[in-house]
Amino acid sequence: MREDEHGLSTIELIVSLLIMSMIGLGAMMTIFQVIRITAQSDSRMTARQQVQNTGFWISRDAQMADNVTTDNLSGTNFLVLSWTEVDDSDNATDHSVTYFLEELSGGIGKLKRNCAVCTEYPWAQVNLLNE
Repeated sequence: MREDEHGLSTIELIVSLLIMSMIGLGAMMTIFQVIRITAQSDSRMTARQQVQNTGFWISRDAQMADNVTTDNLSGTNFLVLSWTEVDDSDNATDHSVTYFLEELSGGIGKLKRNCAVCTEYPWAQVNLLNE
């Protein structure tokens, strides 16, 4: 540039816009990547928690069970556990827990637990694994 010229030339403006565009594109790609990885991590954490919850309930019920049925079950039922609980007054309470799959599609579905006499929770069905 000569001493009497002020400002930037067209080439200088184009080069500076190109550099700023590359920096902006890199920042945008980084942000999208972080958002995508966070969503995947959240999904994996949810799946891990559901599997841990399922393991807790199945192992708890299996430890209590006097009778375990895994064959000749109807529909999507794949595990039936039953036991008799006797309290301090010698009153017997029969418990039966059925594990079954619901909304099964392509080998993937919702694993549910249905308890005939549930004293630990007032609801009858507990969603253990969701799609």
